[in-house]
Amino acid sequence: MIDRHSRLPQLDLFLPVQPRSIAPKYQLNVNGSTYYWTGRGRLPTAFDEYLTHHRHLGSREQLLQGLLIQGQEVAA
Repeated sequence: MIDRHSRLPQLDLFLPVQPRSIAPKYQLNVNGSTYYWTGRGRLPTAFDEYLTHHRHLGSREQLLQGLLIQGQEVAA
């Protein structure tokens, strides 16, 4: 049996991958510290604590709407 992959040249070349930079979508100011979040991935602890502590003020979406950096929109 012929291995069709044995004829392929072996490349030891790895191209560097540029990390993608995603602009933050949300900003939270707590006790003089500013926290940013892109809205992707895990919810940062500062945002989680804020949403948990202020849940009586509205839904998660309503609270996040108030933390948007100017010019951003909440995805539906």
